[in-house]
Amino acid sequence: MNTWAKVATLALGTVLVGAACSATTSSAQPASTPGAGASQSAGGGNEIDTLTWAGKNSIGSLDPALSYDSGTNNYATYAECEALLRFDENTQLQPLLATAYTQVDDTTFTIDLNPAAKFWDGNPVTPDDVIYSLTRVNDPALASPLAGLAGVVENVTKTGDNQVQIKLNQADPPFRFKLATPMAQIVEKSFAEAAGGAFGTAADQVMCTGPFKPSLWEKGSKIVFDRFDGYWDAARLPKVKQFILLEVTASATLVAGLKSGTIDGTFDLDGRNAQQLANDANLSVTSGPGNQFNYISPVLAQGPFSDARVRMALSLAIDRTGLANAVSGAYAQPLKAPAPPGLSAWKTDAFDAAYAALATPLTPDIEQAKALIAAAGAKGLKAEVIVQESPTADIVGPAIQQAGASIGLEISIKKLPTADWAAANFSGIEPRPFDSMLNFWAADYPDLSADIVIPFSNQYSNVEGWDNAAYLALEDAWTKTAPDSDAQAKALTDMQQMLVDQTVKIPLYVDPTVQTQSSKIGGYTQTKFWFYQNFAQAFSGN
Repeated sequence: MNTWAKVATLALGTVLVGAACSATTSSAQPASTPGAGASQSAGGGNEIDTLTWAGKNSIGSLDPALSYDSGTNNYATYAECEALLRFDENTQLQPLLATAYTQVDDTTFTIDLNPAAKFWDGNPVTPDDVIYSLTRVNDPALASPLAGLAGVVENVTKTGDNQVQIKLNQADPPFRFKLATPMAQIVEKSFAEAAGGAFGTAADQVMCTGPFKPSLWEKGSKIVFDRFDGYWDAARLPKVKQFILLEVTASATLVAGLKSGTIDGTFDLDGRNAQQLANDANLSVTSGPGNQFNYISPVLAQGPFSDARVRMALSLAIDRTGLANAVSGAYAQPLKAPAPPGLSAWKTDAFDAAYAALATPLTPDIEQAKALIAAAGAKGLKAEVIVQESPTADIVGPAIQQAGASIGLEISIKKLPTADWAAANFSGIEPRPFDSMLNFWAADYPDLSADIVIPFSNQYSNVEGWDNAAYLALEDAWTKTAPDSDAQAKALTDMQQMLVDQTVKIPLYVDPTVQTQSSKIGGYTQTKFWFYQNFAQAFSGN
């Protein structure tokens, strides 16, 4: 494992242009739309007394350093707290608590802070607050799940009244994007230190800079955020006066709430259920290219999938288009690679062309698959796929079995409760003591490396056990390229091609973004990184 991979750790569950390796200061990028979905209403600019939004996950903390689920927890912390940078509607980086950054060299970034930024108590955001917030994420005592993003940070020092310098322990080409993720959300040092272990445990135990301030937290039920009219950036003061974030786990309850109007919107309704509401005149349903993708993780070192021909044969036998339709209905997105198309916020043409050129079929190629099984002498071979208990797995599992049977493989499906599935997935045992697993992954930032480098960077997320010298050589070359350069794009697409050629993962489909909301509101359109955006800040009444 190369040096870069050693420092990365698993993150359970990512405007200013990228700088060149010589000292470069960021500037605005041209508009583009990687990851943007079909547009929702632009919003009429009217104030909204109460916006009630629903998420499926249980909220565990209001401390941004302990909130990391690409869902409800991040919806909460992005309402209250702000990062140094933000992702705009095109997933490009824009200024927020930082006005600009300069990449001095491969491992050094200078961050200029906005002197107008203030916490709710009126205190300014200082270099000391930034140093504290960025370094506490790596404190083992805190046990932050964001250490996988922040582990590359060596130290942060004050270099001016409104400036800090971030020193990395090695080159990390996509680091600039991490400045818009939860690892770079800033809390007030003095308040957090005084609160100690109580920080983030109640509505009055957090101090941030965002436009919404929590006033009530009924754990297991909802959080109420009130608009903070003293918000430091008056031009971006929300039209929403009160933002209520509900925890709703059942799809049927979401559907009922949306129909009745007790829930104004959600991102957490799957395509199958969202289709039921598409013709409701009181609701708006839109979908766009997704971030989270689903695949089979074959264990490479032992068992039936140690033979690349068997892995490739099963991949060829799967009806990706049919499977995506069964899971997501009209919003189906079949997948050809171990990363969804359109993820990157830079060199989009190059990445789109590389994805289009991949040979992974979207419909079965049974003849070629059978030929590979025959060459491997694998007819009648038995293999097990571990799946997480869920309605979706009840669709996907039988489809995998059917694909295997069509080419002479005997595939069995083993269902595990979520906790047991997660324990098996992230156990770190090398090699994993099973044949394969139905798995998923979501990127933290709009860069292909988030999907094809990070998952293989440590034993916890490297379920497949992928360890290939040629791949690591490409990865090392990637770390030495200039950000946003042709060379960097070429290194990443070469890595993607190798993963496909070796069938390191068996790609299935992408979960589309699906935004379901009342037709009375507008102003925000879901992007691939909606969970790292303050969407409530953008809404207004029609």
